[in-house]
Amino acid sequence: MSRARRWYRWQRRESTELFALWGVAAATYGVGDVLTTIVLVYLIPGLGEANPFVHWGLETFGIPGLVGLKLGVFGDRAPRELARHPTPRPDHVLFPPVMTCVGLGAIMVNLGLIV
Repeated sequence: MSRARRWYRWQRRESTELFALWGVAAATYGVGDVLTTIVLVYLIPGLGEANPFVHWGLETFGIPGLVGLKLGVFGDRAPRELARHPTPRPDHVLFPPVMTCVGLGAIMVNLGLIV
């Protein structure tokens, strides 16, 4: 196998891993946290959103406000990070796992309050 072919395979693998990390972050922080927050706020009487900024978004704009705030977090970072995907550096790969951990933590707290 030629050197150029090995380089291309390596770069392609790195970019695929980066896209997978962002996909997991979107699933946990974007989808999981939003769904559990909606259930928590609208279906469980007496419970509400603890984050004042998200609470304001829910009070002012409803569910679209919550989704807009979550998209704002991803809309700020994801395009810049994914635009650099041919040669991701370690600091480019740090944000998706952090968002995944934040999303998993929020899901666990929300599920604990729901149950």
